[in-house]
Amino acid sequence: IVTLPAIALQGGQRIAFLRGFVQSYRAATKLFQQRPPQAALAMGGFTSASPILAAKTFGALTFLHESNIIPGRANRWLSRVVNQAFVGFSQSATRLHARNVTATGTPVRPQFQPRDAAACRAALGFDPARPLVLVMGGSQGARGVNDLVLQALPLLAKHALELQWLHLSGPDDVENVKQAYAAQKLKALVHPFLAEMEIALGAATVGVSRAGASSLAELAAMRVP
Repeated sequence: IVTLPAIALQGGQRIAFLRGFVQSYRAATKLFQQRPPQAALAMGGFTSASPILAAKTFGALTFLHESNIIPGRANRWLSRVVNQAFVGFSQSATRLHARNVTATGTPVRPQFQPRDAAACRAALGFDPARPLVLVMGGSQGARGVNDLVLQALPLLAKHALELQWLHLSGPDDVENVKQAYAAQKLKALVHPFLAEMEIALGAATVGVSRAGASSLAELAAMRVP
């Protein structure tokens, strides 16, 4: 893992962006002189641009992967120079400038596959026989998801008391979310994050989630509504 000083082109920071771009290009070139790459893959973001261009100067094949339906600016620009682009959704192909675009979906780790729900619930400390709702706000957009669910809790507590809840709230809302479930006397575990997402998804009867590309791919792989 090598960190680069690149920054995004946003907020009018053009000079800072260009400075970071040049510094990143030099750092990548120095690294590739020691170990020339055969291929380079960009996964989006402006940190990808300098290594891709540096790799091309060493004769490497270059690729990018765009997980979202609407590509970001960095991938739209890089799509003009890479040998091949891969996309998570076929609708993205017309938004890129690459001559060779292949729809691959978004890869997930091999442990993301359907599991025994009862065993997963038991592993997390829940009743194996009761349905479980998994709420995933994530670090971005968490508050909107959190607020939506908490507003619905009084109604759900009244009409769906059998539900169990696993709520990944992000770090800022943990206590507020815990208090909301306790006030409604609902069986709930609240965590800022959870590393064992394959267990959480395996336990879920249904998920409430942000529509991030990786989250959508994991939900689909685990067949969670």
